[in-house]
Amino acid sequence: EIDLVHYVEELIEELKAGNEDAPLIHFTKYDSSILTKTDKKLLRQVFVNLISNAIKYSPKGEIKMMSQLLDAAVF
Repeated sequence: EIDLVHYVEELIEELKAGNEDAPLIHFTKYDSSILTKTDKKLLRQVFVNLISNAIKYSPKGEIKMMSQLLDAAVF
């Protein structure tokens, strides 16, 4: 079981640290914690791909991300 919100925050910081030209990333958290049971390695791969692509293909500026628990599903 992992805290999805905390996990994504860590990944964002890790990816920004490796790229000084990375755009500003705003991560809005509507829930302070979202616990889930998942394959941590696979989840990391999904989020690293999404965040890396957002950094690589977004025009200079900023990236907005959001986490919110709706009806026991993460969106």
